[in-house]
Amino acid sequence: MPSENEVFETQNKRLQVLNTVYDLAKQGRHSISNSDITSYTDIQGKELYDILKILIYEDLIKETSSIIGLLKTPGYAAVKITDKGLIHVENTIKKANE
Repeated sequence: MPSENEVFETQNKRLQVLNTVYDLAKQGRHSISNSDITSYTDIQGKELYDILKILIYEDLIKETSSIIGLLKTPGYAAVKITDKGLIHVENTIKKANE
C-alpha cells in the first residue's frame, strides 16, 4: 500500500499535468501535445502516459489523437481539457485562494 506522501505526490503530479493543459487551453491552444506538457513540467515518458490515461479515464481531459504513440513519438499524443476538467481546476484554484 502506498504511503500518504506517495499518494499526495501522485495527486500533485496529476494536478500539475491538468493545470498545464488548462493553462495552455486558456492561451487559446485547442490541442495540447505531450511535448507541450513536458516543456512546462518535469513529467514525461511512461509516467506522463500513465497520468494522461488516468485523466482521460476521469473525464478531465479527452484525446484528440491517440496517446498510444506517446512513448515512441514525442509530440504525437494530443489532448484537450473537458468541461469537467475546467470545473475541477477552477474549483482547485478557488479553494487555494480561500
